[in-house]
Amino acid sequence: MQKKSLLWLALTLLLSTSIVVFVAFRKSASNTSEEGVKEVPPNVEITKSGGEIESTFELPPDIGKSLDAITEEGNLTDQVIQGRIRERALEPLSNELLQKSLELLSEVDMYMWPGASSRSLATPLVFPMDASLQYLDLEFVSSSRRFLKVYQELLDLPKEVAERFVSDSLDTAFSNYRNLYEDYLGQCNEMGLFSIDPREGTVMIGPLERLNNTKDGSPTLRGTRYHLYSLMLIVGNLGLEKAKPKVAEIAEHARTQRDWLYNLTESHIAVRHTVLENASLYNPLMIATALRGVGPEAQEDYSDPLSDSPSEVETLKLTTFDAEWTTSDLPVRSGIYEPDYSKGSLTVKFFPLVDDYAIDALIDHYRAQ
Repeated sequence: MQKKSLLWLALTLLLSTSIVVFVAFRKSASNTSEEGVKEVPPNVEITKSGGEIESTFELPPDIGKSLDAITEEGNLTDQVIQGRIRERALEPLSNELLQKSLELLSEVDMYMWPGASSRSLATPLVFPMDASLQYLDLEFVSSSRRFLKVYQELLDLPKEVAERFVSDSLDTAFSNYRNLYEDYLGQCNEMGLFSIDPREGTVMIGPLERLNNTKDGSPTLRGTRYHLYSLMLIVGNLGLEKAKPKVAEIAEHARTQRDWLYNLTESHIAVRHTVLENASLYNPLMIATALRGVGPEAQEDYSDPLSDSPSEVETLKLTTFDAEWTTSDLPVRSGIYEPDYSKGSLTVKFFPLVDDYAIDALIDHYRAQ
């Protein structure tokens, strides 16, 4: 194992128990159309250079010493990494009943560790949002061993039983999400974010977002969003028709969030973009996968006849939750090991790169049924 890989893995292990919060400053220029819906500012990006993104997170003072000790003394072994996985994931998951695992899908920790690997340092501030952000949420969800466990166990149940479990979990998660989203918007208003002049070049965006579990076990906004995305992927892949009314309600809610933010042209695009990306439920990939999965023709070929450019389904091959190494574990991402499929594999189908117009047609189609 190369020293570079050791350093990277060690740093991740040392930091993964901490709360990661940040305040971001985005530089942008506004180019509002007469309709005030679609905005594509010229060459507007955010990066981590020039102080545009500043983090409140501070490294432990002994981080350098700790890394040296780990690499020089050879303590970062396979056993250490696997021990962390057992402690943080395998042991608690192995003792959870399905009902409890569904409830705890709102815990954000397992989505963030190991989390997504493809996050870009530059996010274009455009509406519609950059399509790569759809994949980012998919990566976070599929990296969670709890998601893998729930999906794996629901696959083994009779369909009507799986539908009952998922429908109940959707109801609870959506109720929690709506309350947390309203709180988030309230904080934005208190900070005056929606009142920032759209012509401002440097904008503070927030509120601070909690990216690990709360001490009292209360749900977080990101955790609840990923809870719903997890269930939407499961509904679509298992074809759980009895969950269709709730999925359609969630999809309509997400579209309402999108339309409100698109049309809020008196507010800064950086603020609106942040709310849509980090707080709303508007992810066309997730919505299309769930809705097409409960439609009469979706299970046949997973093509989308409502789009001018039908999207063929894509698939993810994932491991079981109790695999030695999942596709998202850091040693696999770094190329040191291969995913462990010795206990079987899971396939997740999804629709890539669905645009706003196709989503509108899809929502209207299923609402009319």
